[in-house]
Amino acid sequence: MGRRKPNKPRRERPEPMAARLASAYECGHCNSTTRTTKDERGINHLWISHDDGCPVLAGTLPSAPDMVRAAQEARS
Repeated sequence: MGRRKPNKPRRERPEPMAARLASAYECGHCNSTTRTTKDERGINHLWISHDDGCPVLAGTLPSAPDMVRAAQEARS
């Protein structure tokens, strides 16, 4: 456990889900921007910045359809 084996290739670590979601997310109502950060505990966070007039930002429309679309795209 934790021991490196000589001549064994290193496994590629998958990209964190937050980073895949950030690249796949697209708001259907504005030109939103996304970014990811990692806190001191190593937890990834996804930040979505909507335009000022966006109905998703105002809370009149849900962001769920856009998030589901991004999650489906990030899974594949």
